[in-house]
Amino acid sequence: MVNNNLFIVLVPRKFIDFYWDFFQLNEFSKNTEIQVWDISNIISPHFSASIEANRLYREEIINIDSIIQFISHCRALMKDNKGKKICILNEVGQSTLSGLLIGSILNFYLKSTDVKVFDQFCGGVPISSPSQIVNNSSKNVFFRFYLRIYRLINNSTNIREVTKKVFSHGFGSIGGLLPIALTHRFVAGSIWHKFALQSIKSDTRVIFGHSHDYSNYLTALKSPIIETRERKKTAVLLDAAGPLFTSDYALTKRKIFFTSEVWYPALTKFFDYLEKNTDVIVEIAGHYKSAHISPAPCFGNRNVIYALTREMVQQSEYVITRNSTAISYAVIYRKPVLFISSNQLSLDADNMQNTNIMAELLGTTPVNIDDFPDDMERYFNVDEAKYSAYERKFLTSDPLGRSNAQIIMEDIMGISEDQIALSR
Repeated sequence: MVNNNLFIVLVPRKFIDFYWDFFQLNEFSKNTEIQVWDISNIISPHFSASIEANRLYREEIINIDSIIQFISHCRALMKDNKGKKICILNEVGQSTLSGLLIGSILNFYLKSTDVKVFDQFCGGVPISSPSQIVNNSSKNVFFRFYLRIYRLINNSTNIREVTKKVFSHGFGSIGGLLPIALTHRFVAGSIWHKFALQSIKSDTRVIFGHSHDYSNYLTALKSPIIETRERKKTAVLLDAAGPLFTSDYALTKRKIFFTSEVWYPALTKFFDYLEKNTDVIVEIAGHYKSAHISPAPCFGNRNVIYALTREMVQQSEYVITRNSTAISYAVIYRKPVLFISSNQLSLDADNMQNTNIMAELLGTTPVNIDDFPDDMERYFNVDEAKYSAYERKFLTSDPLGRSNAQIIMEDIMGISEDQIALSR
């Protein structure tokens, strides 16, 4: 039987194994042909090359290394797929010159066609503090401009970061004036919905769904539970790539305040204390941009486990993190979250602001691992009201319990619920 559906994911990042599950492409593959257009070598070649995780190679993944190649693939798409329902998830922002070019080329080839194109506002984390939301809504143009300049200077760490932000804002402003190929916008959470409406075109339809983690949780509910590991009392560190591996700070040119030589010994000492006083074994949920061996010496020879973050959080007693989108799983499964910082991290005001905001939203405060209190009991509580509010604000907008893949196939691609059910 010929498949008349084609789902394309246009990604500006080095496409690694993590992203295949992140976008739930196995769910899509049951009902539609899949293509992944990896244009990371156009958007951020040096940053992509610095990521330790290996690039994923599958027949569905097309690596596009130049604007000329991108134009060629757009032309082939329009020529070779006539009669198909085509849907494109465009993950490419317009905050760079190359991003603007990609957006303009897409618009040129897709205008006056039936191709569905959507972007996503479903980050699963806070956008800004409540005070910033209020200030951003001020009608005083000069006051808003002043606030932007103040935040730019106050939250930047060097001239390279300032320059990067200025150019990013400039290209983004230009992109907002240009026509864009966008038929739908996918949103999750009331705060993300509000943010998404600020830049939406009148003819773009809003589709309500979930953050990626929340959608993966819903999909897991429909699968049988298979115990793959011995059950034990654990605490889970939701690790970040840095400082040992390249983080997103390399992309933004932001100064890195903490070092491996200081961070990991202090973290190991903190883990030792937690294991002794809370009767758990600390395990590390490896970040997808890292490549730790397991057991990892930098974590005091503790296990580092990849691709099982949801399961690890579900089975844990509590979660430890600096800051992570995977906090979603702790919220969903109602696990206490222990936010951590250090003397070095405290020097990064912007980083600490983000950590403090997330901690406040969940009803707790961060712990400095260089000077932590003897009594940690108060940090292991769950504020049900705040966790529920976090879900509504940042994680989900669809009450029907459908996964993101199902929502996209039904509400954007027009594949019927019966067709999807038959493919399961």
